[in-house]
Amino acid sequence: MFVEQLRRAVEASPRIELPKVSALLWKAYAAEQVTEAEASELSDLIEAKRTVPVPPPRPRPRVGSRPRTPESLARRRRWVASGLLPPALASRFTAAENAVLAVIAAENRKRGDCRLTNKEVAENGKRFEAELPLNDAHGKRIGALGVVLAYKAGDDKEALTAHAVKIRDEMAAHIASPAALVAKAS
Repeated sequence: MFVEQLRRAVEASPRIELPKVSALLWKAYAAEQVTEAEASELSDLIEAKRTVPVPPPRPRPRVGSRPRTPESLARRRRWVASGLLPPALASRFTAAENAVLAVIAAENRKRGDCRLTNKEVAENGKRFEAELPLNDAHGKRIGALGVVLAYKAGDDKEALTAHAVKIRDEMAAHIASPAALVAKAS
């Protein structure tokens, strides 16, 4: 009877609990509640369960806007190095921010405004998107800024919006005028 309880405990226990079950087995053996053959059989069962390979940890999902492939990184670096932003302006931003501003500046040169959307970026609901009015350093409205942030179900959308506003305000402080975004690099 007790042997069957121990067998069920071994089969049902997670790996981390096996030392406790093993200790219980050998205490029962010492108290002569389990025969030597039964103890040996249960001990082999415990050892067999311990040797089952541990599944590899699941890869963590990537978050943020870092490049995922060497091609993506190279493309981002080309945009930054393309010289579409004046060096004085480009030096105030990170490579990722410069890449975004360079794309907007190129689009602005081509059409006079930027018509790119964030819809493609906001894939599968994994991104939080905020479109905010963008002012220059003097407070004059010069357009709109789309900020896309990584999003998981349950994230605080108000906190994400506040983060987007902070990014917008930091960028606006460095933009002297709309012309500064599209001025030729010297």
